[in-house]
Amino acid sequence: MLSTLTFYGKKQSVVVPAHPAISDDEGSKVEDDDVADPTKQRKPAARPTTWKKADLNNPALPEYQHSPPDFVDTPFQYFSRYFSPQVIEHIMYQTNLYATQMDVNTTFNTTEDEVMTFVAILIYMGISELPSVDDYWAMDTRVPQVANLMSAKRFKLMKRLVHFNDNTQIPGIID
Repeated sequence: MLSTLTFYGKKQSVVVPAHPAISDDEGSKVEDDDVADPTKQRKPAARPTTWKKADLNNPALPEYQHSPPDFVDTPFQYFSRYFSPQVIEHIMYQTNLYATQMDVNTTFNTTEDEVMTFVAILIYMGISELPSVDDYWAMDTRVPQVANLMSAKRFKLMKRLVHFNDNTQIPGIID
């Protein structure tokens, strides 16, 4: 059975196969081998599909009947649902631990505020996309919402070292 489709109140028509059981794909399998196996029997070539136009008459969708929420949280409250202070503290601890395990040339130490800033920058970069991470700090395309929060060098170092677990506790894994 065909379903209805209206777009901006205009009736749409689609092209459907006259015989849905017949497909153009049948029998058109290409052999991967250079030489065909003579013991295999080939399927006979399928008849070409005949297409015909069919009008679709869709009924209108039911009206949206959802009551608005009693209270709308702030963006930070939504953020805090997923990144609780305990999660941020865990990320900070594991990142600092990983930095000491990797023996980074600098004395790397991050704070909970810096981890939250790093996550905020990642979220903002996901919303306001640029071709390169460096473009957020470049002179021509500088994005102050990112560049004023953290330097490009520090962001790249954080991105390289951010960690969520202690790899020494995983059996059989060396990182």
